[in-house]
Parts: sequence; structure tokens; C-alpha cells
Amino acid sequence: MIFFTIFSLIKLYPYNNEFQTILIDSGNDWSTYAKYGLDIKNNGLLLPVVDGPYERPASFMYNYFLALCFKVFGENTTYIYLLQSTMLGFSISFIYLAFRESISIKLWGFFLFALLFFGLKDVSEYCTQRLLGENLALFSMSLFSLLFSRGILHHNHLSLLLSSVCLSIAALTRPNIFPFIIFLVLFIMFKKPKNWVSFILTLGLFCSLLAFRNYLCCGQTNFLPTHGAVENTKIFFQIPESIHISKADTFISSYLKYMLYEPVSFFSHFFKKTLFCMGFLPMLDDTMPYKPHWMVIWFGYFIYLFKVASNKLKINDVEKMIHVFIFTYFGTLILIAPVENYGFRMLIPGLFFVIVFFFKGLSLLISERFNFSEILK
Repeated sequence: MIFFTIFSLIKLYPYNNEFQTILIDSGNDWSTYAKYGLDIKNNGLLLPVVDGPYERPASFMYNYFLALCFKVFGENTTYIYLLQSTMLGFSISFIYLAFRESISIKLWGFFLFALLFFGLKDVSEYCTQRLLGENLALFSMSLFSLLFSRGILHHNHLSLLLSSVCLSIAALTRPNIFPFIIFLVLFIMFKKPKNWVSFILTLGLFCSLLAFRNYLCCGQTNFLPTHGAVENTKIFFQIPESIHISKADTFISSYLKYMLYEPVSFFSHFFKKTLFCMGFLPMLDDTMPYKPHWMVIWFGYFIYLFKVASNKLKINDVEKMIHVFIFTYFGTLILIAPVENYGFRMLIPGLFFVIVFFFKGLSLLISERFNFSEILK
């Protein structure tokens, strides 16, 4: 945490306030977030500048994060960038503490170094000095992982309850986390740990904040930003102009039209999106470099899954849910999101959890080698 704070202080020098420049940078999410955050600060929590249901940008809760920053620090981006760098440091600490015990002690230093490297290379360089919701999503999701693991594995009722609040904030910042919440609620209902009812009620209450806002403003109860889904279908999926998408089409029907009438283009596009998520960035944006360190951790992740399946290894409940998070998080991004938007920012909250299982896979290899050596003796 201290490392990223000091690094940010050096990087931000001479501490120019970019707030006014961002406000007039219309067409970019950071400009809209700044305007919405300012409106919340000055005019109230219901975000009155938005007439009707909230549509975009997707990170609804990030508007309130900025409003709080404006209230505390004033309208100065330097303080926000510094805070986001500090939050990155905390995020790495939370993930390290949450999963360190399940990784071989011989790898603890390498695990921490890898988290720091990804933080510097992929988050600090691209996200912390921009007003983007992924900064809040990574922080809240990493804190959720720490609190949830302690709540489930150590039967800490308060940690479990607080984890539901963190997960709600993460979902309202990155809406594609909602499918994971559905699986998590089913898991909690099946396991029925102590405090499970209050966990689900708290989760439901906080996840409904956008719906409450929409209802109070316009009588609608949309739980997610509509994000102009139908209108943006052509952009999201790069649908050829030969496929007519009318205003009467729903998101699903336009999606199906693309798959049925242009199957080769459809599946080719989603294959490229999958490779993009694994570090082959030029598949969708030839101006961006390959990410070999992503490829390594994804390769290790699938090796780990193979070894767990082939050796029929038991994994704990927290690990099961993190696997579900990884698959639902990246799966929904591949299916419904322009993952190359603003580079690769949408991938950030999920990548750090892939790192965890890369090192768990290395731990398995170390354990197997140790056991084999004992047999030879």
C-alpha cells in the first residue's frame, strides 16, 4: 500500500489538477463520471442530472465514489488519483492475505511480487490516473474475497456480512458481476452457514440501490444500467450492415440474428474476444501489445484445473466460488461487452484472481515433487 502511494506521489508530480479538462472531454466515460459525481455532490443522491432511469456509464456506484472524493478533497483529480493508487495497494494486500495460506510458503514472495508486477504494469499505468470504475471494482472485489474467506472458513459472522456489502458495491460498479451473485446466493442457501439469511438480505438490499434510485426518479425499477444495449449491439458485436437490427429487436433477438445469419463471423469474433482476455490484445486492437504475463497465468490456471480434475482433488468452498467468479466474470464480458473498450480496463478486476490459481498450481507441483522425493528416500 505504501509502495503504490509513494510511487503515485512521484508519478503525479507536478500535481496538475485535470478536473476542468476532464469535464469538457465529452464522449469519454471519465468526463461523464466527473459530471455525475459533481451533480451528486451539489444536487443530491438521486443524481437529478439524469432524467429517467440510469443508463451509462456502467459503473453506477463509481459516481458516488467520486462525489465523496469531491466532498472530502474538493474538485481536484490529484487527490483522487492518489487515493486510487493507495486503493490498488490495499487491493493487492487483501488478495495476498486472503489466499496466502493456500499457497506454498516457498512461493509467498513470488506471489506478492506477481501481484505487485500486475498492479504496476496493468493497473497503475492505465487505470489509477483515470476516472474509471475499475479502480473501485478491483478494491471492493478484493476486499470481498478477504472478508468472505474469513467468514466462511473461520466462521466469522461479521466478516461474512461485510463481504455482502463489498460484493454489492463491486456489482454496482461492474454489472457483469451480477451472474456470480446468483450462483453465490444459491451456494449460501445450500450451505446455510450461520448468518446466511442476513447475508442474503444485506446483499439484496445494497444490490437494489440503483433500482431504488430509478424508482424514486421515474417509477422504474431497473436493477442494472440499460447502457443502450439494443442500440449498441452493432458496435458490441461488430455486426455486419447486411444484418438489419430494428428498434423492435431486443438485445437477445439481435444477438441471435447475428449468430444465425453470420455464424462464421459470429464465432470468429467471440474466439478473438476470448484470446484478447488471455493477453492476445492485437486480436481486437492492433495498436496494443501482446501481454505474455497474462498468457502465462492463464496457461497455469488451466493446468491447475486439469490437475484438480484428473487427481480428483478436493477444494474448499471459497475456492469453488472464486472459480465461479472467474468463469462468470470473463464469460459475460466475452458474450456481452466490448472488452477492448479503453484498452483492457474491464478485465482488471478478474485477472488478479487468475494469478491466485496460477500459484496454487505451482504449489501443487512443489507438493508433488516433495512427495516423490520422499518416496525415493
